[in-house]
Amino acid sequence: MKVNRKTVSKSCTEVNGIMKIIGYGTGATIYRVVKNPSGTSGSIALKMMNKRPHRSNVLYQRLLKEADILKRISHPNIVTYMGCLTFKDRKVLLMEELEQSLGDYIERLQGNGRRTMLSEYICRVLQGASKALDYLHTEKYLLHGDIKSHNILIKGDVRVVKLCDFGLSISLRKDGTADVQKYVGTLCWAAPEAVDVGPLTTKADIFSLGMVVYEMLTLKVPFFHYYRIQKERNSNEFEEELTESECGCGLRLLSGLDREYYSFVEIFRWCTEEGYNARPSAMELLQVLESSEFSPLRRNTKTSSLIES
Repeated sequence: MKVNRKTVSKSCTEVNGIMKIIGYGTGATIYRVVKNPSGTSGSIALKMMNKRPHRSNVLYQRLLKEADILKRISHPNIVTYMGCLTFKDRKVLLMEELEQSLGDYIERLQGNGRRTMLSEYICRVLQGASKALDYLHTEKYLLHGDIKSHNILIKGDVRVVKLCDFGLSISLRKDGTADVQKYVGTLCWAAPEAVDVGPLTTKADIFSLGMVVYEMLTLKVPFFHYYRIQKERNSNEFEEELTESECGCGLRLLSGLDREYYSFVEIFRWCTEEGYNARPSAMELLQVLESSEFSPLRRNTKTSSLIES
């Protein structure tokens, strides 16, 4: 298939190749474009809007925002921007293509009867994601705003880990805060303060990464599900309930893990502390993961001392 240019960014060239659907996003479909059927010239990822929206459409603006952000950032653990164009009145974002998302990998493991991910794979995901978040938070003053397994791309035996999908990212002030009203995120991964009155800080991304740790440990969707239930009363009030989902059964799942995962359970707890100030920064988390004293095979003593120091 040949995609002819129409209102193309300067960095974008014509895209030629065979397109195959590899995933879906909100209002968009993700394709793998194999530039040469023999596989000698590699492939790219193409994110195309499903409809022809008006320029004021939220999804249209979100994709333009993502393209603008990707153009301005560059990091080994963030997906590479390759251009933006319009095809049949639909906006298209071109990016580096990796094999799969972490979410797809987790679903595949679960379908094969596995109970958890390999501990070394969990460590690689956390290290890659922490490096990317530290870069975003401290150099680009950007909150990713939607960290979850399907927004983390992996390749091979998790030797390559990259963040993607920056459509919900939020600019940070120099003090690392942002307006909580701008936060959208995905509810099951969202920090409590991000879906409440704030404050919104870089620690919201850390909480979401903690939820990804839960996903990797249990192969299930995070268990923090908030439901607003409308009361059949005159006041028409709402109340929030924290319920246990069939997808994730809370801490009971973590208690049944083998000892090699105990340190990751502690990292999950650290990243998801209710008080945002008690959570680590991305750099603090990375320092623990890369410390010579860190070992997934030890329970409590080493990891706890690193976290508490």
